[in-house]
Amino acid sequence: MKKEQFLKQNSVFSAISDMNQAVLYSKTPEELLHKACKAMLAHEDYCLIWVGTQPQGKEEIIPMAAVTSNLENKKNCLAIIEQIFLEWDAKENPAVQCLISQSPVILRTKSFKNAPNKMQEIAKNAGISSYIAFPLLWDEKNPSVLNIFSKVSTSFNQNEIDFIRNVATDISLALYSLKTAKKLRRESTLNQEIIETVKAILISTCHGGHILTFNTLAEKLTGYTRHEALNKFWIDLLIPEDDRQEILRIFTTIMKGNLNLSNFQSEILCKNNEKKIINWHGSISPVLEDSEVGFVLIGTDVTEQVKSDRELEKVRANWEKVFAAIQDPILIVDKNCKIIQANLATLTSSRKKLEEIINMGVCEALHGGGRPNGIDCPLETLIKQNKPHILDTKLKGLNGEYLLTISPVPQQENTLLIARDYSEEKVRKAEAMRAAQLASIGELAAGVAHEINNPINGIINYAQLILDEIEGSMVSSPVLKQMTKKIIQEGERIACIVKNLLSFARQKEESLEDISVIKVMEDSISLVKHQLEKNGIVMKVDIENNLPFIKGNFQQLQQVFLNLISNARYALNEKYPKWDQNKIIEVCANKILEKNDEFILIKIKDYGIGISQDIIERVIDPFFSTKPAGEGTGLGLSISHGIIKDHKGNLWLESKPDKETSAYIKLPVENN
Repeated sequence: MKKEQFLKQNSVFSAISDMNQAVLYSKTPEELLHKACKAMLAHEDYCLIWVGTQPQGKEEIIPMAAVTSNLENKKNCLAIIEQIFLEWDAKENPAVQCLISQSPVILRTKSFKNAPNKMQEIAKNAGISSYIAFPLLWDEKNPSVLNIFSKVSTSFNQNEIDFIRNVATDISLALYSLKTAKKLRRESTLNQEIIETVKAILISTCHGGHILTFNTLAEKLTGYTRHEALNKFWIDLLIPEDDRQEILRIFTTIMKGNLNLSNFQSEILCKNNEKKIINWHGSISPVLEDSEVGFVLIGTDVTEQVKSDRELEKVRANWEKVFAAIQDPILIVDKNCKIIQANLATLTSSRKKLEEIINMGVCEALHGGGRPNGIDCPLETLIKQNKPHILDTKLKGLNGEYLLTISPVPQQENTLLIARDYSEEKVRKAEAMRAAQLASIGELAAGVAHEINNPINGIINYAQLILDEIEGSMVSSPVLKQMTKKIIQEGERIACIVKNLLSFARQKEESLEDISVIKVMEDSISLVKHQLEKNGIVMKVDIENNLPFIKGNFQQLQQVFLNLISNARYALNEKYPKWDQNKIIEVCANKILEKNDEFILIKIKDYGIGISQDIIERVIDPFFSTKPAGEGTGLGLSISHGIIKDHKGNLWLESKPDKETSAYIKLPVENN
């Protein structure tokens, strides 16, 4: 608490203490309440304080005392308050609502718009910025309400509410004491019926702490009769031995006038040795003529509530242990797809600390944040649907492939994500399948080699004879000669493809040589040019001149380029079955520099159907295909990726669904 606020509250406590001492000299509740309101006005933030009561069976609030710092309204303050709060509709009247709910009601400046015009006028002229109505629990039949108006808009925070609660309790006890004093004057003894009207444990003691009154609820809760409790030191009777020293310290502190410890919690030991937990409020009571009352304790049994809280905390602790022990990554995300909790397995797989993960977007955490601009994360889209999902996905942020379960949490706006890592299992399955299929391919390749190599060699040989004949002829035809060379070249390419098929099955190492990327690309384009023109596809080529040579295998790189161009052609034909101005394939190649190393970057881009973001990282897996059955083997990109990797390069894809796809190849330049 700030020093300034403490001083303000202390000045009020001092005034209230004086008020308590003056109870004996107050003849009516109105006189006592006037003193109380005046005492609270010592708080310099407060400008108007009044107390009203609600007669039994009535709806309106009758003002009993009112004090203001406004000189203009001092004389007729009570009349003005009565006029305003009688005109104020009960449903909007904060004082009435406070008594209905038996809890504080707070209004700020903007809330005064529903108040009567006179109230709005006073609030404006007096500079009122906030208001609180607080119940006074001293008379069950005629409940009262304490109303405080403040010039400070930030008044009535939790600390100040606790302060007002203590003051309200003291006022209630003072009113109660006044009421009791009247009976004492008439009867000379404390009327037990009055004590029983308090719906809580009520124990009063002399200044030395010996019990003078012990109400029925105290008897029922502790098991001690009033006769057994009277004249016993209350701490020795009720407090367990291990706690007595601390409670004695609190009691002594309160009796010295320090009200900061007036609210405290302790265990009590009942007659049957059962322990209960009590929330106490202790208050010093003024000496009422010949009465010996010096200390009053009001207690509420909170045993079940505390037990429930402890059980809840125990369940929470056990849940956190289980949550941390689960070997699969688990995350809890909010409605904005921000991570609010993650277990140890998540931190281990992501190689991050908990403070790095918390409040991170789920896409950034699981996908590495690598989404093209304008593309929504498919995982976040699924989470926002608030429906259960199970999907097979690759999570870069967790460094593996996972079976991801998305489970919305009932009655909350959170979602539970459980990721079961099956990267190794999937690799083993893929390798087993690949081995089986490659074995079949090997057998098929052997037959293909036998059936195709012989006739293709015949074609090549006959074409060579024709070429020799043309070159030896007196009349040479350049066109015929070029076509014959093309037949020989394509025959050799067919033979090479068969060889590559066998090589794919046997993983045979290929020799590398200096080759020109420009030449490979030109030859590849020439082979598919006719097919592209037939489909109405325009090929735009932008290749940087004088690109350096690379170490590689000509036929293998040509196979990669042909595969990527074929995929682009398929995507365009799927999107545009007929001619369209957007049926374009762009091919670019240029030299780049990364960390003083030279690379050639090749991009093949189409404006076709694109690739969904949830499968783009899987399309290079063996036997994974987006094409219908019979139109693709799922090996093209996988083989191409392997070839580029063997060339110490990288192949990756970027795509916007239904807009475009770009295939990138980065190959290192051989520095001679």
